Amino acid sequence: MARELKRLNMNMPMELLEQVDDYADKMNINRSAAINMLVSTSLEQRNVMGMMDDLLKTINEAKLSKN
Repeated sequence: MARELKRLNMNMPMELLEQVDDYADKMNINRSAAINMLVSTSLEQRNVMGMMDDLLKTINEAKLSKN
């Protein structure tokens, strides 16, 4: 099943765009695919870090309740 796509026009600093293009070249993908991959990866990492914070809080609360 194909995903619905939405065209996006945006401004980006040249230095950042060059880094994206370098990444795309190394991965043998186009710029759009590189941006999609990088944004997706960043959001996944952010979600994982949020889960880790919750897990550490739960562990610390469990330790405190044992004392």
